[in-house]
Amino acid sequence: MKKNNSLKIFNLLAKRVYKLSKKRKLGWTWRDCQKWTSANLFKLYKGKAISKIKVTEVDAVVIGILDSTPVGATPTPTPQKEVCDSVFQIPTSDLEPVNWWNFPDVVNSFPPLVNIDIELPPFISTGITKRNLLPDLNLVREDFRKGKSTSDIIIVFKILVRPKRKDDGSNCSYYILATFEDSDLDNSTKESEIDVFVSEEDLSDEAKAERKRKELQKENEKKVSKKAIKGRERPQQVETKAVSEEKISLEGERYKQLNIALDGLREDFKLGLITKKQYQSRQQILLKKFENGGRI
Repeated sequence: MKKNNSLKIFNLLAKRVYKLSKKRKLGWTWRDCQKWTSANLFKLYKGKAISKIKVTEVDAVVIGILDSTPVGATPTPTPQKEVCDSVFQIPTSDLEPVNWWNFPDVVNSFPPLVNIDIELPPFISTGITKRNLLPDLNLVREDFRKGKSTSDIIIVFKILVRPKRKDDGSNCSYYILATFEDSDLDNSTKESEIDVFVSEEDLSDEAKAERKRKELQKENEKKVSKKAIKGRERPQQVETKAVSEEKISLEGERYKQLNIALDGLREDFKLGLITKKQYQSRQQILLKKFENGGRI
């Protein structure tokens, strides 16, 4: 079963639980309902076709479980040990500041059970949740695009200790905050940010294997995409604006030089030769030069 279909089933079940909890005035939060669904309900429907799941049947099952609670006891979500991926199994280079158009790709590369809080008002505000429970971030990117956002909008990532937790090294004690650079939230969390450098060599064998798998997947997707483009039938007549070959060549060279410069800057950051602040500052200088038409 595909992961996204599994998530759809879980959300469908959790919504029914939430509705019934409101009807019965149990006082459960949405998070409570998610935990209860995970512990009591999801296992009964995992693997089924979503089209065959009837809400009336789900409601009956939920009511049956709730009514089996001993008389006089308050039905509360079943305690369940939280499982989290470690924020320290993400290389520091993957947490470097990015422009808004690269934001979904970066977040989607994080481990599925890592804790993350995305605060990019008015586009999205998630609170602390698991990466695999996030909404479709490509839609958020479209909202940025529709708003004609410029390259000045930079998103930063920082590792923080979760509220009411301690800096004890436990996977579930930390989360990644994604927010706008120099926003109030960025500035107010500077002192509490966990300053640690993680190289790819520091990763566990399992994390290294997963990164390798994702890299191969991306390469295969690019190959398939290139084949599809080459296989398209070219239109016989296409009206285009007259653009000189010299101008096309110049633009291509500028993009090439920008990418080379950004790659070099990224490599310096990976090696720890420059700080995150220096990386951000130099990245902005390069992008400004490019936008203003200057040579990189």
